[in-house]
Amino acid sequence: MDDLPINFGDFREMESSIKLKYISTEEKNENASLKNISFSIDRGESIAILRSNYKDESFNKLRELLVGSLQPSSGIVRITELVNDLGNLTTLFHSNASGRKNIYMCCSALGMDKLEVDVIEDDIINLSGLEQCIDDSVKHYSEEMRSQLALAISFFLKGKILIFDQTLQIENEEYLQKTKKKIEEFLHAKGTFVLFTDSIQMARNLCSRGMLIQNGHLVVDDIIDSTLEALQISAEG
Repeated sequence: MDDLPINFGDFREMESSIKLKYISTEEKNENASLKNISFSIDRGESIAILRSNYKDESFNKLRELLVGSLQPSSGIVRITELVNDLGNLTTLFHSNASGRKNIYMCCSALGMDKLEVDVIEDDIINLSGLEQCIDDSVKHYSEEMRSQLALAISFFLKGKILIFDQTLQIENEEYLQKTKKKIEEFLHAKGTFVLFTDSIQMARNLCSRGMLIQNGHLVVDDIIDSTLEALQISAEG
């Protein structure tokens, strides 16, 4: 299976939007390597990928693999839809610009023109929950407010696969429930939502399925409640 390529071709006959088969990577730190991982994620699924140890680097390697910035040493990756890697979306924000201005700059950086953004601007602002401060400088926003704006922008981009990393931090229960409705709409339209997170609350609120990565191995792949239970047991052990 060595040296098989990542394949981003069009496999419309498949229900899976992401499929990994026998994936391994080679890293200087052996614990950061992925070890013979296989799974598929279907269109219309929301999945949380978690780790039992915050220092587990293989967790980040899996995200890099899915967004195309890392090649496997063996195995096959098939991704059938356009991927939006939104883990670093907040890094596109200009601190001295307002939230409103950042909507335009981020969407432009991700391939949208001004007329397209004009149409969705009000919807993004409403979803972000930041109506009262959208014209304030982003440098005055908390990390959670930045995450709310980034998440709101993400649902109006063109990709059918949204991938977030653990920098997305939202604990506001009311906002999470509001966002969940938008995720359900996205999934109903055959989108795929992948959340790399250390937040049990976000995983439980936003995802129906969970995976647990441990030292490069996929040790749990189950409904979200069962995965979180396994995570708790692992942490206690």
